[in-house]
Formats: sequence, C-alpha cells, structure tokens
Amino acid sequence: MAVAKYIEKMIETNSYWKGIKHLYSNDTVSKYELACFVNEIYDLNIEITPLELETIVNKTLSSIYDNMVVNKSIKEQIIEQKNVDLKLGTYSVLEISS
Repeated sequence: MAVAKYIEKMIETNSYWKGIKHLYSNDTVSKYELACFVNEIYDLNIEITPLELETIVNKTLSSIYDNMVVNKSIKEQIIEQKNVDLKLGTYSVLEISS
C-alpha cells in the first residue's frame, strides 16, 4: 500500500524523477521478524524457525533521498495490506499441507 500511495501522490503533485529510488521504513526488522509478522497477521499458524548464521549480512533498505521514508511501521503496513485484501476479496486462507 505504501508504494501505491506514494505513486498516487507523485502523480497528483507531478513529482516525477529519473533514476531509481527506494521506499523504506524507519523501523528495521529481520527476515525472521517479517515472516513472524505475516504469520501472525494473516493467521497462518506456520512454525517459523530462526537460523543462526556465522556471518551477519545487513540488507536493510535505505536511500540517499529524504522523502522516501514510509511513516508506518512494517507491521502496520502488513495489517493495512491484509485489510485491503479482505475489502477487495483477494485474500483467502492458505491451505498448507504438512
């Protein structure tokens, strides 16, 4: 939803640019935390096991542009996406076989 809202604002204000920009949130979460948020919010009931790695690699998105920050937390963005999915009827419970 953050990308859609940013594009809508860009079109409305005629704020186009050349090049690539990244939208990112001020809060950072690990892949494990992100998977846990999705699991919780979409009520998937999946067992998620964190992995311990010898080398930590930081793949956090950021930007040199100040106006690319999304004001909502990652968790708030996932909740918002689920609500839109429910409203549009595009969300359905996943069938997971074990």
